[in-house]
Amino acid sequence: MRASSDHGMKSTPSFASRRSKQLGGSTHSTATTAERQVRFTQTFFDRLDDLLPDERGGDGSPSATDFLLYELPRIRDLLASDFEGNTLPADEPPVRLYVGAGTLVKSVALYAVVAADEAVEVIWLLIDRERASRCGPSTVRAQVLGA
Repeated sequence: MRASSDHGMKSTPSFASRRSKQLGGSTHSTATTAERQVRFTQTFFDRLDDLLPDERGGDGSPSATDFLLYELPRIRDLLASDFEGNTLPADEPPVRLYVGAGTLVKSVALYAVVAADEAVEVIWLLIDRERASRCGPSTVRAQVLGA
């Protein structure tokens, strides 16, 4: 259990944050394509840690690492290639919303903004995990491996 800074306790780094640093990231994980840079904020990684466990579940439900490796690259590429075309305006301008079907989860929603340097910054995440709860480990493995 992570301590909350609201209670005067020192906050510990989240699993996704530690994973980002292991992959060569900093406070922001950056992914670049030819058209637009896409960054994922610390708030995004904190939210990912709230939504998915550190380890894959015994029932095959995905972990935060599974999401980072199998769901996020495709979405990142869509945002990089055509951010405005692949998102909808959210209730709070300048925030835009990406909603799409997942591979390991039923659906994914990302909230993002365009930063001053024209990069996309993903700031929040929602996941509908229904598909993962209905799949066993062999089904998830088959989905990941494209079988």
